Amino acid sequence: MRRALSFTTLAVSMIFLLGAAQLGGCSSIGSPAASSTDNDDLTVADVFDAFWTEKGGLATFGPPLEPAHDDNTLLRQTFLNVELVFETRATTPSQIYLAPLGRSLGLAEPPAPAPTKSGARYFKTTGHTLFTGFVQAFDQFGGETTIGDPISEVAFRDGLVVQYFENAGLYREQSAAPTEVHMLAFGLAARSGPDKSPPPGFQAVLPPATRPRPFAPFLDRYGGEAVFGVPLTDPHLAPDGALEQIYERAALFSPSGTPAEVRLRPLGRAFGAADPPNPRPADPQALYFSETGHTLGLAFASFFVGHGGQEVLGLPLAEADSLDGVLSQRFENAILQYRFDLPPSLAIQLAPLGEEYLNRLPIGSSPSPAPLGPSPAAPTAEYDATGVALLRTWVEKPILPPGMEQTIFVEILRPDRSPWPGVAPVIVVNGPEGKVYPPVPLTNPEGLTAVTLRVDGLAAGEIVTYDVAVAGEAGIGYATGEFAGGLVKGTP
Repeated sequence: MRRALSFTTLAVSMIFLLGAAQLGGCSSIGSPAASSTDNDDLTVADVFDAFWTEKGGLATFGPPLEPAHDDNTLLRQTFLNVELVFETRATTPSQIYLAPLGRSLGLAEPPAPAPTKSGARYFKTTGHTLFTGFVQAFDQFGGETTIGDPISEVAFRDGLVVQYFENAGLYREQSAAPTEVHMLAFGLAARSGPDKSPPPGFQAVLPPATRPRPFAPFLDRYGGEAVFGVPLTDPHLAPDGALEQIYERAALFSPSGTPAEVRLRPLGRAFGAADPPNPRPADPQALYFSETGHTLGLAFASFFVGHGGQEVLGLPLAEADSLDGVLSQRFENAILQYRFDLPPSLAIQLAPLGEEYLNRLPIGSSPSPAPLGPSPAAPTAEYDATGVALLRTWVEKPILPPGMEQTIFVEILRPDRSPWPGVAPVIVVNGPEGKVYPPVPLTNPEGLTAVTLRVDGLAAGEIVTYDVAVAGEAGIGYATGEFAGGLVKGTP
């Protein structure tokens, strides 16, 4: 039986200016008066209906926000608080599970030591303790098999008690009874676009301090915020023109301004040049780097290889050493530490160099490189970001037919209105299936550039907005544009 729920389709509106908008604090969102139209009905897909009902239906998972849709071999449906997933090749409905929205929203935190008090439920898989006040609700909602292990410690924010799990989030008001525990609106928070209004007739509490994640593929590949720490900033254009986001333990940036090319700022270099090189060890199994003359510490070898190796963490600048009881090793882009107070599977952690970068170093700068070769020349001038560049943007097809590619044109002028050549703007397209960051060529001598891209999932009449930003020695500039989806030929 299909379970129908009627509510108004959510509107699409403008996206954030890169580095400016975030989902904001954890606050209850009121809903407008309920209304419906003839084609507003959404249903719980048949394959999810029994599971959804068994777990509490509207009271726990909330109403569906969209129809079920195929994703290769998976069937997915997003609800107010969760996303349900079914493996279509499975033979029984027992293969239904919740998508790990807690991780994909960037809400994981680095592990914490186990508490000393007896009776605490500490999860060695993630390094976090279940809040005592949520134990009953956690078990009632299905425990780790349903909502997953905790990926954060409990926090008290804006009058709420909140804790994040792999697949869901729990909260209650600080003044409420311990039994008044509810789910956070992870499903609503995960939807693309800026409109985070719940369906009419429902209320929702969004997870607090959720930030945009333009580097999500890179983060998720190497452990996400549980490895790199919580984000300290929104994505922003750094003075060197890179798209950058600073995390507690690293600074991620893209020199080209696109998430496809992600690197770590060389924060390990900020602690000085490489130590004097050592001779190659006699052990043939040792991982020795002749470029710096240092050997990868055995305790860090598995983590180093599993987290991108030299490409991500850089070359070792020193030997592994114990200082104040902490075994550590410095690399170009990070410092690895062995934490004896954590479970063995989580013992290797990054030192919190992102905080150091944010507090002490000029944003958008790279610490002086270790002297592996000739020292680079000092820049002849600092960026003067006080000027306002003029940006104009337009599209090839204001009404984009289905299946067609769209070309976005950009003209960039200096503050004196002369063409600004050789600069690559950042373009953020708020597509129907999420944000798109196309790589943009450098402007030509006339200050012109263009990029062509596909916009999948665009419905007829749907508005797509995009932002264009530039920063460099001539100043900064910003512009917006939009286009709409067209009808299939022959459609009345």
